[in-house]
Amino acid sequence: MIDTAPDIFENSNIEDHIKKIEEKEKIGVCPSCKKNIVDKVKFYGCSNYPNCKFTLSKDFRKKKLTKKNVSELLEEKETIVTNLKSKNGNKYNAKVSLNDNNFIEFIGFSKS
Repeated sequence: MIDTAPDIFENSNIEDHIKKIEEKEKIGVCPSCKKNIVDKVKFYGCSNYPNCKFTLSKDFRKKKLTKKNVSELLEEKETIVTNLKSKNGNKYNAKVSLNDNNFIEFIGFSKS
């Protein structure tokens, strides 16, 4: 008889375990279907894929967005993306938000 490893989920519910992992990885709430937005390595996306195809780029004008930026965008707030570079090399901060089509939109310049 082959000895097998003990079942680690023997006394727990697998669905509860999955929900805990998803909640830990959650960046925000999907504006389309209200499920979790999670880090998909190259972009942020809905955990309800393929039923929901909402995605959000990790970059804005060649600058990585922070998880805080993304969280604020998903809460329908404006967020500040710092240290962007203009074509002539000058640095600036931009105020951005999600538009009605859920694309990142430049609102204006910010001092902070």
